[in-house]
Amino acid sequence: MVNNEILAEIQVFHSSSCPGDSIIDVYGSCAYSTEEKQSDIDLFLLASSKDDIPFAPFLAFIHDMHMRHGRKIDNEVPFENKLIYDRS
Repeated sequence: MVNNEILAEIQVFHSSSCPGDSIIDVYGSCAYSTEEKQSDIDLFLLASSKDDIPFAPFLAFIHDMHMRHGRKIDNEVPFENKLIYDRS
């Protein structure tokens, strides 16, 4: 399971940077307790409005969090392909 320090960072980021109705969740190896020390942290962010998702700060937060905790950023799929959003 992802460590409490990382979970606390995610919660602080979410509460301070994602106004409105939004959900952030951890999935993948971190959620299933199969992660290794350098495993990437998979996050899912869902917001009710396009204005609720701060894309640039969210991407910077994810990158910074991985670097500070010595986590690798998964390169199996290009990072840009992992970000899916609908502004309709």
